[in-house]
Amino acid sequence: MPSNNGSMSLEGLFGQYRFADVPKLKAIFYAEFNIDIGPVIRYQISDDQNVVSPERFSAFSAAIISKDEMLNRLVKLNLLDFKVMGHPIGLSE
Repeated sequence: MPSNNGSMSLEGLFGQYRFADVPKLKAIFYAEFNIDIGPVIRYQISDDQNVVSPERFSAFSAAIISKDEMLNRLVKLNLLDFKVMGHPIGLSE
């Protein structure tokens, strides 16, 4: 949507959202199943390292580290105060 001055207008870029309403990305993490201790977060990148606390992770780890039926599919979880999106993959030895 070029504006009168030739620059791109961002109005409507996020559909119904205004910039103040666009959900903020809080963290990116890599989780896996450890045979000895169960589901674990191996790497987490966030401003606050407690965004995905062990308590929060235990609430959704079964969906992120899933059974074969959910592999290679987009998984989206709506929890009380946050959303988690993932794409589980399976690794064979």
